[in-house]
Amino acid sequence: MIESCRHEEEVPTITKVLLANGHRLFRRGLEEMLSSSDGDVEVLGEARDDEEAVKLAGETKPEGDGAGCRGAVRGGA
Repeated sequence: MIESCRHEEEVPTITKVLLANGHRLFRRGLEEMLSSSDGDVEVLGEARDDEEAVKLAGETKPEGDGAGCRGAVRGGA
């Protein structure tokens, strides 16, 4: 007897992130690195400080949070 083999189609998972750092060059380098990672990361936007990051996070709805980040305005995010 021959068993049929069903392969479920794999749906790509895209992680949506928001970059927040006071150094523009760092944000650009990180964005470049993440964008070239097989298309599984989507950069939703960039913020210079934690106030801007909070505002953009409300608008763009990134996944997760930046655990361990130190914010430039309020001393930590």
